[in-house]
Formats: sequence, C-alpha cells, structure tokens
Amino acid sequence: MTTGYVTGTFDPVTEGHIFLLRETVRLFGNAVALVLINPDKACEFSLENRMEFLRLATEDMPEVSVAFYHGFAVDYVNLNGGGIIVRGVRGEADFEYEAEMARVNKEIGGVETFILHSPDALVHLSSTTVREGISRGNYDGLPEKVADAIQKGA
Repeated sequence: MTTGYVTGTFDPVTEGHIFLLRETVRLFGNAVALVLINPDKACEFSLENRMEFLRLATEDMPEVSVAFYHGFAVDYVNLNGGGIIVRGVRGEADFEYEAEMARVNKEIGGVETFILHSPDALVHLSSTTVREGISRGNYDGLPEKVADAIQKGA
C-alpha cells in the first residue's frame, strides 16, 4: 500500500483539504496530513491548533494520520518509508506552480507528486479566503467541527 502525503500549512484546514485527503485515501488506501513548518510564513493559528483542527476534521477517516515537519516534504516522505505527495490545484496558475514543485520533488528527493484538480464547488476556496471570512464571522469553507472549535475560541 502506498501512502499519500497531503502537504501544506493548513492555516486553517478547509473543505478543499478534506477533499484532497478523502481522494488520497480512495486512491492510495491511506493518507498523512503533513503540516509543514515554514519559518518565513506567519500563521494565524498555532501549530497545535492546526494539528488539532486536522484531527477533528478527519475523525471519521481512520486511514488519515496527522503529522508535522520542519523541513522539506520529500525528506519527511523518504524518512518515513516513501510514498507520493498529493497536491491540489484550482486553476492554471496553481497547476504551473505545482508542476514545477513536482519536478523539484522528483529531482531532489526522488518522490513523485500526484496532482488533483479541485471540483468546481471548491475552486474559490483557499485558506486565505477562509481566514478573511473568519475575521468577519463567516465560517464557510471550514469543516463543521473546525468551525465549532474556532467559534469556541481555539
């Protein structure tokens, strides 16, 4: 069985991320939601919150585990027995970026990347737009349990 690694900062996890995790499980049998730590990126939510949100959002998916890593995704994948990085794209600009990253992942780490296109209903969704909504009291695009946790002050 191949492990699919869905990578990102998950600041916060969105319905788009959940789509990717469900598809990864369907395609590969299991998935790791890998929270990557980028010291150059200021996150709205703490690492602990982001990991807890992922756990809440994937409670009904026993094939999904949650992990974090300070470094390159390819290094984590190789340190943990290999697998495939799974990334989502919403449009042409996303695809160009992800295709280049896939080339680099293969070149520097020997890890393949599988690119999934978002369904039309999720194309507008990003962590940035969800964070903007949260600041206005709008929790659209969040998994229900995550929206509840944020509203309770997580």
